[in-house]
Amino acid sequence: MIGLGVVVLSTFVICLPFMRAVYWLGDEGILLRGAADLAAGRRIYTDIFSFDPPAGYLIMEAWIKLFGLSFLKARLFASFMIVGIAAFSYLACLEVSGSVVLAAFLPLAWVVTSPFSWIVVVSHHWLATLFSMAACWLTLRSFSATPYRGRLWWAGLAGAVAGMAAMVVASCGLYAELATVGSFLGPRRQRSLLGACVAAGFAAPLFCLAYIIMHGEFVPAYNDIVRFTLNDYSAIQKVSYGNGLRWFYPNRYLLPLDGALALAALRANARFHVGAPYFRVSVLFALAAFLGLYPRPDAAHLAFTAPLALPLMAYGATWLAAGWGPRWRRVAFGLAVIWCMPGAVGVAYQGWKAMLAPTVVTAAGPVALLGEERNGGDAVFSFLASQPASAGFFFYPYMPLMSYLAERQQAGANDVFTPYYTTRDQYFASCMAVTAKAQWVVFDRSLMGIQAWRRLFPAMVPSTPEDTRAFEQAIEQNFTLARQMGNFEIWRRTNSANDAACAAIIHGAP
Repeated sequence: MIGLGVVVLSTFVICLPFMRAVYWLGDEGILLRGAADLAAGRRIYTDIFSFDPPAGYLIMEAWIKLFGLSFLKARLFASFMIVGIAAFSYLACLEVSGSVVLAAFLPLAWVVTSPFSWIVVVSHHWLATLFSMAACWLTLRSFSATPYRGRLWWAGLAGAVAGMAAMVVASCGLYAELATVGSFLGPRRQRSLLGACVAAGFAAPLFCLAYIIMHGEFVPAYNDIVRFTLNDYSAIQKVSYGNGLRWFYPNRYLLPLDGALALAALRANARFHVGAPYFRVSVLFALAAFLGLYPRPDAAHLAFTAPLALPLMAYGATWLAAGWGPRWRRVAFGLAVIWCMPGAVGVAYQGWKAMLAPTVVTAAGPVALLGEERNGGDAVFSFLASQPASAGFFFYPYMPLMSYLAERQQAGANDVFTPYYTTRDQYFASCMAVTAKAQWVVFDRSLMGIQAWRRLFPAMVPSTPEDTRAFEQAIEQNFTLARQMGNFEIWRRTNSANDAACAAIIHGAP
């Protein structure tokens, strides 16, 4: 219990300096803004676009209803997710290695070597990883619990939690659920465990399906979750493995090292390791981590999935070091600590900067803007606060967190607009909504233009698509520039605004 306490307390302390730090007004706002809209009575998939299953939104909506829209409380939820991931990683690594020191070191190393700007953010990826790591530990426990009847409960819990992961992020969560179920395939004596896992694994999917049907959203949900993901999501996401992560960071090499340790173990004694439940579970969850990276295996997604690979690292390191003397074990551990030091120093430095950064007052509470949003962001929030509650706003192209922080509902179902990702129909529907409901449009010029987008999505075609150009032209025909605030522009609705210009999005320029 001391090791678990050290991991939990240390992880929470690492998170504290970043509780108000905002490095980007993008992805974090997707879950927050969607949950806030649900709490306000809007419907997911009908009034809000999302290609994720509903569990993450429903959990975040419940948190908002309990504690309000406060950004600090939302970040507290984010820190609880990180602490929970570290705690379950510790328990899983302890289960397979029996070493408190190793089990504590691995999750803490993961925390301090992850990108600092993603450590404490409200993300569906963190929530899926939390459920996935809980499923991993519960699966491991189901092989060691006594009496045997108790193992059925552990296996059932593992399946139920893995099902939750799949209902937060369909792809990564599904891989974790397959890893959980696959862990119980094998000897006949494990069939009852497999049955308990599979039966409980249907609980969350069936609940989410019932929720979607009861709210009359089956067809919109299918279009968002299935059709959009298969047809439009992956085209621009491709990046090189480890993109954005410095060459010396351990997270970059975790999965290759896992693979090398697994192959070395199999070569040494394949029959023993294949027959060992802990090895099978660890390998399957490491494989889930690898598959969950794609199609975008960048620094952020490596951080999201890395915890699932830690049990195999603990298993392999324990097996490899079994034949070493105490001196060589201490040397290896010391080298591992040194390897993590640059990341730890970087996180400490950035945490110090975050604590000293000036705050900007928003409707959801004070925040520290530390990314490109520093250039004009404070003035924009002041302007938003000065407008009456009835004023309609549209934030373009990628600012869902601004909508949440300002407590201003986005006009239209989409809050993320990206060339070759946002569909022609989505542009058209948003154009109609903006011309009908919005009095103001907020542009973030730092994310407009194909060259700006290609910094984030290198696989993107180097030319602005026709539907994006037509959408922006339609907005500019119906709104006029009122204020320039650094990277941001505020456009006011004209008296002659109408939706006629939106037709060019579908039919092309006349």
